[in-house]
Amino acid sequence: MNRVDRQHACLVAKKLLARCPQAPDPLVRAALLHDVGKTDYPLTVFTRILVHLYTPPHLPAEPRLRGLRGAWQLKLHHGRYGAQMIRAAGGSEAVARLVARHDRPAGDPLAALLKQVDEQT
Repeated sequence: MNRVDRQHACLVAKKLLARCPQAPDPLVRAALLHDVGKTDYPLTVFTRILVHLYTPPHLPAEPRLRGLRGAWQLKLHHGRYGAQMIRAAGGSEAVARLVARHDRPAGDPLAALLKQVDEQT
């Protein structure tokens, strides 16, 4: 992960632990890895700004695209991509599930907490 994303991940984990000192280990690890799915597609500052200002609501996760459409796709599906990376590396399924759901918790209270802390950071 680039420096900015590493700093963000550490801040999310610190705020999570400040808010919930007894947070389960998989949740803390997911806080540190929640944006790891962004690492395989480096974005320029300009592209990050464009994507932050506007991302269309629907783009398929596959096939992976390039250019601005790929950046939009990354914004929408980085949780899924990160979960795939965690699983491929032999990581915890619990962490992968939390990373996959951190933007759309779908009734998962731990993923909802991670989303809330992430949005406040």
